[in-house]
Amino acid sequence: MSCARLHGLRDDQLLFLQQAPDGIDAGAFHSDVLAVGNEQLLLVHELAFVHGSATLNELRALLGDEFEFELATNAELPVSDAVHAYPFNSQLVTLPDGRMAVIAPEESRASPAARAFLERVLAGRNAVSAVHYVDVNGSMKNGGGPACLRLRVPLTDEERSAISTRVFLDDALYEAARAWITRRYRDRVTPTDLGDPDFFDENRRALSELSTLLGVPIDLYE
Repeated sequence: MSCARLHGLRDDQLLFLQQAPDGIDAGAFHSDVLAVGNEQLLLVHELAFVHGSATLNELRALLGDEFEFELATNAELPVSDAVHAYPFNSQLVTLPDGRMAVIAPEESRASPAARAFLERVLAGRNAVSAVHYVDVNGSMKNGGGPACLRLRVPLTDEERSAISTRVFLDDALYEAARAWITRRYRDRVTPTDLGDPDFFDENRRALSELSTLLGVPIDLYE
């Protein structure tokens, strides 16, 4: 509520959703483990939010008839499978032709229930025209799927040109960032390192170097 107030949002445009306790208890520590939305489309598990069907009706009332959703019941996709395979903790992106694609982890392909749900979404009357499975096993083992890269801010050409920092990925930035990672990332950190002042200084220098590389303020990480 504080965020809404500080951003000056109108009450008639707000809907505060509460995560369902059963979903949380099953391992959905974030709402994006059981729901993902893009533009007018929402993919959601019935245990994502309290009063799931009522929530969808409220969203339809706020957003109008263009609002689309695909609801997975717990019978169709057990919440334990959803938490393990991350079909919702995926990227849902708009393609150049206006259609959408789901970018899901390989674990979703390996799970019969998760794969069947995504195939149903693909075959349904919605904006999704493709499902792509990617290997992000290393990230999955640490509790993160493709959605860890989900945050995005749509910009007009004018807004993009007004950004002076070097934050848009191209071949040159990719190579520079890759060289920084190779140079600065340790392949292991021990508990002793965490108490070593030299390790702290090493990280400060690495982050300052990254700030310079991206053209952002040096004190960004302070």
